[in-house]
Amino acid sequence: MLYCMICRGAGNLYEQMSGNTLSSSAVSNLSALVQALNAGDADEALKKHHLLVGTDWTGNQMWLPGVKTILTLTQQAGKTK
Repeated sequence: MLYCMICRGAGNLYEQMSGNTLSSSAVSNLSALVQALNAGDADEALKKHHLLVGTDWTGNQMWLPGVKTILTLTQQAGKTK
């Protein structure tokens, strides 16, 4: 079930990105989230996700929960090392 939610969300995000329908605010915040992940900072990426939810929920509610799940799992994995 969790896997399906993440896959559906990823598919929706891909459609929005390929169709150029994400707002500039969402693109900017998503870019900052990915940069934080690339830097290995799951805590900062989760903060960026919270910002996305607060500012860009409408129209992105299909993929934001799946991203949060991935971030939470990443954050938990980092704390167990």
